[in-house]
Amino acid sequence: MAQVEAAARKKTGIFYGYWIVAAAFLIFFVNSGCSFYSFGLFVTPLEKAFGWSRSSIMLATTMLNIAQGFGGLFVGRVIGRFGMKPVLIAGTIVVTICFALMSGINNLWQFYLLYGIAGIGLSTTFAPPSAIILNWFQRRRGLYIGLAGIGLGFAGVVMPLLLSGLVIPGLGWRAGYLMLGIMPSAAVIPLTLFVIKERPQDMGLLPDGDDVVAEREASVNPAADGLKTREALKTPAFWLIAISGIAYGFSTQAITLNQVPHLEDIGYPILEAASALGAVGVGSSLGKFCFGVICDFIGSRWARVIGLGFQLAAVAILLTVGPATPLAIIWTYSILLGLGLGSWVPTQTLQVSGNFGIADYVTISSLIGIFHVLGGSTGPLFAAYIHDTQGTYQLAFISFTVMYGFAVLATILTRQPKSYRSTGKGQIGH
Repeated sequence: MAQVEAAARKKTGIFYGYWIVAAAFLIFFVNSGCSFYSFGLFVTPLEKAFGWSRSSIMLATTMLNIAQGFGGLFVGRVIGRFGMKPVLIAGTIVVTICFALMSGINNLWQFYLLYGIAGIGLSTTFAPPSAIILNWFQRRRGLYIGLAGIGLGFAGVVMPLLLSGLVIPGLGWRAGYLMLGIMPSAAVIPLTLFVIKERPQDMGLLPDGDDVVAEREASVNPAADGLKTREALKTPAFWLIAISGIAYGFSTQAITLNQVPHLEDIGYPILEAASALGAVGVGSSLGKFCFGVICDFIGSRWARVIGLGFQLAAVAILLTVGPATPLAIIWTYSILLGLGLGSWVPTQTLQVSGNFGIADYVTISSLIGIFHVLGGSTGPLFAAYIHDTQGTYQLAFISFTVMYGFAVLATILTRQPKSYRSTGKGQIGH
C-alpha cells in the first residue's frame, strides 16, 4: 500500500486513463469501420461483379454476427486465462487475414466463410476496451465510454467517403477489401502492445486519477464489485436488456446496411447515398458523446429510451423518402438515426455495469450481445428478402418501427436487480 501511495503522489501530467480512452476510440474506429460501416458499400459492387442477390450477400452479415456473438461467449473465459491484451492481438490478426483474403474471393462460399471467421476475431475487440475503461474510471463513466465510442461513429463518416468516394471507384472493390485487411494490424496491434494497460493498479494508480491519500476508503480493486454471471441470468433485468437488444439489433443493423442500396434503388447517385451513411456517422459520433453525458445525469435506462425514440423518428422519415425528396430531408433522417445509434454504446455499457457491476462484465455483456447479434443477423436478411420478393423495402421499414417499440417497452420495464442493490454497491442512475 505504501508503494502505491508513493506512486500516486508522484504522478504528474495527464492521467493515463485518458490515453486508454484515446486508444479505445481508435480500436473502435478501426473495427467498426472494417465491419459495420463498410459492408453496405460492397453490396452493389458484388451484385454487379457476380450477379448475387441482395439476400445472398446479406447472409454474410449473418455469418459475421452469429460468429461474433457466440465467439463472445468464450471471450471472458479466455481473457481470464490469458489477459485482455493477447486476446485483442489474436483477434486482430484473424480479422486482418480474413479481410485481406476477401480481396481474392470468386465464390459465395468463400465470402461466407471469411466473414464468419472474421466475426470470431471481432468478438474479441468490442467488449474488452469498454471493460478496460470501466476499470480506469468510477466517476462519469458515461462520459468516457461516450468519448471512446465516438470512434464507432467517426468510422461511419470516414469509411463511406473513403471507400465509395476514392478506393472502390478508382481501384475496385477488391482493393477496398485489401485496405480493410491492412487497417486492423496497422492500428490495433501497436495500440494494444504499447498503450493499453488493463487496470490503473498495474501502474500504481487509482481510478479517475485519484490520490490514494484522498481515497483511503475506496476499494483498490473495484473489479470485484458485481454479480456473477449465473446470478445475473436469474434476474428480469438481464432478459429485458436482452429483449431490447434483439429488437434494436434487428432494426438498426438492417437499416444501416440497406440504406445505401435503398437510396440507389430510388435514384440517388452513389456518392449522395454514401453521404447519407456518412451523416449517420456524424450523428452517431455526436450521439455517443451526448448520451454518455446524459447517462451520467438521468441514468442509462431513460437515455436509452430517448435514443430509441430518435431511431423510431428516423425510420418514420425514411418511409416518406422518394426520388424527389430534398437531400436535406435525407440528412435529417441520417442525423436522427445516427444520434439514436450513438446512444447504444454508452447506454448498453452502463446498463450492464449499472445493473450487474463489473466483476463479470465481459461475460455478461457478451451473453447479452448474443441477443443483439441474433437480431442483427436476421434483420438484414429479412430486409433483403422483402426487397427481393417485393422490389421495395417499405414493408421491412414498417416492421422496424414495431421492433423499436418493443425495445422501448423492454427498456422502460428494466429495474436494477435487488440482489445487486442489496449489496450497497449498485450504481445510481442505471
